[in-house]
Amino acid sequence: MRKFWRRLAMVVLPLVAIAAILFFVFAPGFTESSMNKVVPTPLPAVSPSTRQFHDSLVIADMHADTLLWSRNLLHRANRGQVDLPRLIALAKLPEVVRGYGHIKEANVARYRAECARIEGEIGQRVAQAAE
Repeated sequence: MRKFWRRLAMVVLPLVAIAAILFFVFAPGFTESSMNKVVPTPLPAVSPSTRQFHDSLVIADMHADTLLWSRNLLHRANRGQVDLPRLIALAKLPEVVRGYGHIKEANVARYRAECARIEGEIGQRVAQAAE
């Protein structure tokens, strides 16, 4: 009877260990990519009193889901919005809009193209205030 339990443990324990490793490697990515989806929908009309109230508030989203999943922020991620390469690309965008006349017009076109590319990557609109 003792041999039976020993053999069973030799089979079951490695299977449990492999299952645990697979779970902790793949489950976080699957869970994160299936949650917090952004669905593009038309925005409702905002009344002037609501806009005035909203403008009087200080609102900040002070968390990053990326930090919940032990992801390396130095590597560009294929899900989520927070990683340093993407943040640096966004921060550099206003530097593109320089010059005068036809030079500035060409730079604005580059700026808009880069905004469109980044919007496509993150699935959200990028504020275009540098123009």
